[in-house]
Amino acid sequence: MLLVNKQYNKLVKADLKHLYLYNLFWEIKEGLRTHGFKYKKIYKDGKLEGEQLEWWRGNGKLYTKSFYKDGGLEWEQLRWYRNGQLWSKTVYRDGKLEGEQLSWLNNGQLFSKTFYKDGKKI
Repeated sequence: MLLVNKQYNKLVKADLKHLYLYNLFWEIKEGLRTHGFKYKKIYKDGKLEGEQLEWWRGNGKLYTKSFYKDGGLEWEQLRWYRNGQLWSKTVYRDGKLEGEQLSWLNNGQLFSKTFYKDGKKI
């Protein structure tokens, strides 16, 4: 299915699992991944940009929340277990792990804390 919305200068393409919205250099994709996660991805000039979201299949709770800048060279990601407990926090700068990286067990207990500088563990 292909729809054109001239009022907003958007090209909309939809099928049973995906929705694509195009507006000049921006593209928004929503749908289901093969693993069953519902997602919302935003691209600028073909590269991930801004807030990216994925939800668990079945219960609809948030699975990942990522924020991308500079086409993915800088990004932060939070992930949650199916029960809603925070699973991990990861930060990349210039495409490399940077700063404090954390992960938790599904009961909320801190499992690991690792520090990185320029992608190297310190």
